[in-house]
Amino acid sequence: MGLSFPGSGMKMDLLWKNSNLSAAQEAQQIKLDLSAYDAVFLVVQQRNDTPNDQAAFCLPNHYTNVQFLDYNSGAVESYRMFYMAADHITLYDGKNYAHATENNRAVLIRVYGVKF
Repeated sequence: MGLSFPGSGMKMDLLWKNSNLSAAQEAQQIKLDLSAYDAVFLVVQQRNDTPNDQAAFCLPNHYTNVQFLDYNSGAVESYRMFYMAADHITLYDGKNYAHATENNRAVLIRVYGVKF
C-alpha cells in the first residue's frame, strides 16, 4: 500500500517493516530493489526511558545520519548512519552519546520507497 500526496506528485511505498521491534539491530544490509525510487524515507525508533521516532530521507548513493537529542540539554543521546544503494540499505552500528556501539537504541522500524 502506498501513500500519495495530491498536487505534489510524490508517492511513498512501504518496502520493509521491522518484524522484531524488541531485538537489537546489528550493522547489516537490507536487500531491496530500490532502482525505481528517487529516495528512501527511513523511520527510526529510539529506545530509552522515553521512546520516540525520527524520520529522514536518504538519496541514492548517499549517507544519512539520524540523531536523537536529549530534550533538556540538546546533547546527542544516540545516532545511526544509513546508506542507500540501488539494491540495498546499509545500517551501520548504532552509537550512544559516548560514541560507543549500542545497537539496541536507534533501531530502523520502516523503509519507504519515495518517487518524486
